Amino acid sequence: MVRERIPVEANNQKLEVGKLIKSLVTNRTLLGIIAAAILLLLFIYPLNKKRVEENCAELAARRG
Repeated sequence: MVRERIPVEANNQKLEVGKLIKSLVTNRTLLGIIAAAILLLLFIYPLNKKRVEENCAELAARRG
């Protein structure tokens, strides 16, 4: 068994949920990434039932 030469202190910090939520909400970079992801999902990849049916018909026509 190996013994550490430098004593490591125990982590006695408690998780502060309020501070965590505040830091997530006020983090502009994170909010920008989330907004970009939502925009990608809504505008670049818009599949509704009509579009899916058109794609299925086109694939069926290509297959013969």
